[in-house]
Amino acid sequence: MASSDKERIKLLEERIKIYEGNQNLQGYLSLRTQLHSWDAEMLEIPISLKSVGDDDMRAFDKVAKYLERRPIWYKDLENLRASLTPKERDEAEEGGSVENMLRQLKKND
Repeated sequence: MASSDKERIKLLEERIKIYEGNQNLQGYLSLRTQLHSWDAEMLEIPISLKSVGDDDMRAFDKVAKYLERRPIWYKDLENLRASLTPKERDEAEEGGSVENMLRQLKKND
């Protein structure tokens, strides 16, 4: 195994320890991922106020509930981020690379 591979493995192991060691980091990454996903979905497919069918009304209700709760969830996200150590914040700002790696590992199991 090449030296660079060993260094990469060691770095990943360190990041996994950070990720698994703090539930707040996991919570922060999962909440951030979910909120960003929902926001992107609403940008991609906005709900029309002109729609009147049952499915349209259900979609409108979902969006309305999300928009009502969104400020609370973003405040929770800020609080979770504030509870992270600088090293954990760095990991989170790198896009949750460990979270993505672990998710891929679980998919392959």
